[in-house]
Amino acid sequence: MTFQRLHLLCLLLLLWTPGCGDSPESPPESDGLETVEVPEQPDARVDPSQDPVERRAEAPEMAGVLPSDFPPELPVPSGSSLVDHDPGVVVFMVPEGPGTVRGRYRSRLESAGWASIGGGSWHRDGVAVDLSFSSRGPGTRIEARYGTE
Repeated sequence: MTFQRLHLLCLLLLLWTPGCGDSPESPPESDGLETVEVPEQPDARVDPSQDPVERRAEAPEMAGVLPSDFPPELPVPSGSSLVDHDPGVVVFMVPEGPGTVRGRYRSRLESAGWASIGGGSWHRDGVAVDLSFSSRGPGTRIEARYGTE
């Protein structure tokens, strides 16, 4: 027999042998366990899109607690943190440069009815405040000294 015929004969035998043996339709051996139908679970039809969703309040305008003598009509710098205070003085830190912070805070003071009297000093309704802005790393330090006129 030539090599090609032998190769063909082996190939035919290999294709024929997997067809021999147990038929796939024969039932599996029983392991003694009984099949039990399970009813649908109570939460099977729950729609999670109908669940209540937490709604967070707006982020606070400032981190920290203002002292009791702080003038309520004086706007707090947006995005600031209160880092220090003494009677009549508060110090805020804002994570932006002095030029940006100074312009934005000036606009807030004007829209809240404060009038500039020059040199970083402002007044409104008998309350005066002196503001100083200085660069601190990537942010700005705002010192506000306040009191009555």
